[in-house]
Amino acid sequence: KNLNYSRSLPISMPVSDLKVLSDDKIAVTTISMSKTGRIFIFNSKGKIKRELLYSDKKSPLMMDNVNFDFDVQGNLYVVYNYQDKIEKFDPEGRKIWTKKLLNIKKIKREKVGPFTLPTKFVYKDVALDSSGNLFILGGGFSKNPSCDVYVLTPEGTHLTTFTLPDSSHCIYVDGNDFLYSRINEGVTLRKFKIKYVYE
Repeated sequence: KNLNYSRSLPISMPVSDLKVLSDDKIAVTTISMSKTGRIFIFNSKGKIKRELLYSDKKSPLMMDNVNFDFDVQGNLYVVYNYQDKIEKFDPEGRKIWTKKLLNIKKIKREKVGPFTLPTKFVYKDVALDSSGNLFILGGGFSKNPSCDVYVLTPEGTHLTTFTLPDSSHCIYVDGNDFLYSRINEGVTLRKFKIKYVYE
C-alpha cells in the first residue's frame, strides 16, 4: 500500500520504542534522564493522555530502557534492553509477574563522554502472536547473539527457543502469525511462518 503522510506528533524526548494502539492512541517510550521508567500514551494531537509506570526506582542512564507490547486485553509486556527482566502488567498498571531467562547477574557499563552506559543488549525486542504468546529477541548475552528468540506464554512460562538464520535488531508478528525480522542493519526484511507443534 502507498504510505500517505497524515500528521506529525511533537515529542520532546528521543523515542526508543512505540506502538500504535488505535487511530487516536499511540504508546511511546523515551530516553530521558528525568522521566524514566514510564510509557506515555499520546492522542492524535500529541497530548499525553496517560503515563504507565513500569519502574518506580531511579536507575542509571538507559538501564531501564525497554521494548514493549500490549495484548488484546490491554495487558502490558515489557522486556528490558539492559537487564535480565521481563514483566507483565494488567491494564490498571499492576504488575502480574516478573521473569528472568538468562540468569545474568551484572551488566557491564562503560564511560562514553560524560555518561556511563551499558554496552550489550540483553533483550532487543518483543512481539505477541494471535494467542498472546511472547516472542522475545535476545541480544549479546544469548547463545546465538541477536538470533535467539525466546517464546513465552501469556502466563510467563518458557515454551521454547528458536534461532533466526541471521542476526536481527527487531522482530514483528502480524495478525496471521507471520514473523518478520530486519537484518543487514535494517536494509533487508525477512518473513517467516510460525509453525505450532502441540504435544
